[in-house]
Amino acid sequence: MPQPLIELPSTTRAHLILVAIVFVALFVAAILLDVWRRRAARKRQIEGEWRMAKEIADSKALSKDDWRFLRALVLKHAPSDPLRTITVRQHFDQCVEVEMKALKAAGRAEAFDKAGVRLRAIRGRLGLDYVPLGQPIHSTRELSVGQHVWVAPLTQEPPDWFRVGVEAIDEAHFHAAPRGVKDGATPQLSVGAEVRCRMWHEEDARYVFATRVVHYESAPPMWAFEHTSHLDRVQARAYYRIHHEQTAMIGVVNAPLDDNLSDVSQRPVITRLRGQIISLSAGGIAVVSGQPIPKQVILRVPLELGQGTCSTVDAKIVVATPLSAGRYLVRAVFINMEDDVREDIAHYVVQRQQPLLGAENRWPERAQ
Repeated sequence: MPQPLIELPSTTRAHLILVAIVFVALFVAAILLDVWRRRAARKRQIEGEWRMAKEIADSKALSKDDWRFLRALVLKHAPSDPLRTITVRQHFDQCVEVEMKALKAAGRAEAFDKAGVRLRAIRGRLGLDYVPLGQPIHSTRELSVGQHVWVAPLTQEPPDWFRVGVEAIDEAHFHAAPRGVKDGATPQLSVGAEVRCRMWHEEDARYVFATRVVHYESAPPMWAFEHTSHLDRVQARAYYRIHHEQTAMIGVVNAPLDDNLSDVSQRPVITRLRGQIISLSAGGIAVVSGQPIPKQVILRVPLELGQGTCSTVDAKIVVATPLSAGRYLVRAVFINMEDDVREDIAHYVVQRQQPLLGAENRWPERAQ
């Protein structure tokens, strides 16, 4: 029998073990290399985010001391997400909430107050103190100066509500003074008292929450309250109004000089403008426009009510309020509306309200 030209060595158990070890080693090396590459890419991404964050801070005229303070805060609580933390309101709020809770738990009252003032100034510089009109709030840190809040002791039944106005806000507390108190008598709320609060956030919803009095000044009377992120967003039954986001081309119709609105539906549209519908009820709407609208005109508004239902309604302007950035908030009431159209809107509003109504009489637990 002829001999083969090439004779392969015989395979032994040792050879098989060696091949298996080499294969496993190569596989593990490939995994480690991929992990290393991912970590290196993530490191470069985070370094890039920090550079962008610094550029944003410089463009907002943040001082060097405030930038160092902010950078230390983000490195402590959100080191892997610096850009979103200083540009997105909710992420900034989370970082602040953790820091303030840590200072409070450590019993560092002076540092707590100083950090509250400093962080509020930084929030303002970064433009994170503005809640877009009609958007929900998630913390009392997002209240605005001038906001009216109704307050009553938590244990008082039935509650004897009185009104306060927010005078100042920092990241440690919000400060409020009494408004419209009968006979000038200041309600008695002692330091440490737990209170229940309710308020209406403009073009959004009704909120209820519980908090505690931490300080009181008698001249002029003013309370400092703890912040809380335990807010229940509910809808007061009397309003039957919902947040409704819809961009629409709104027609402008000349209103009759004699206020006789019976023929408005036959009047032609003289111009159209783009607007953002932000709230809706069976009685009217609120619209944000990029240009002023004279109060004397009638609006012809196309409404999208879900599931393919569309209606065009006429509305009379009640008030037009200027907003920031050259925008205007226009509130209007429906006129000459047919019963079936009003029924469609009312049904849509009630359907959207149902998840909120169950929470109306529920009081949130106060964060400890």
